[in-house]
Amino acid sequence: MIVTDEKRIQDLADNVVMRTHEVYQYDLNISNYQTILASNDGSYPAHLRALINLSDAQAVEQCPIEDLAELAELQQYTRVSVLIRSEIVERTKANSILNVIVTQLRALLPSTSDYDAAIDAAVARRG
Repeated sequence: MIVTDEKRIQDLADNVVMRTHEVYQYDLNISNYQTILASNDGSYPAHLRALINLSDAQAVEQCPIEDLAELAELQQYTRVSVLIRSEIVERTKANSILNVIVTQLRALLPSTSDYDAAIDAAVARRG
């Protein structure tokens, strides 16, 4: 099968739209995680410090019921602290790939109006 320039343009434009959406999703997650982290400093109060080095399940099991909500927030802080790093790394990779795809598409469509039309068509195909 021979891939025509038209097919390559369509595939690249579709990929620009998909990657742009992917980067946007990472941005949303990072923003949400930043909000969560801003609401708590992750410090364990004295009455929960004995639970710090336990697994989440062990800590929940040993935590007094009246302190479970506070413990859950601290455990969430720890998980989100890891997740945000992963999201930043993945967003960076996705953005790098997006930039490469955009460069390839612009090489085939140097006219801004042609490039914009190809992206608009990709958005329409995506629905």
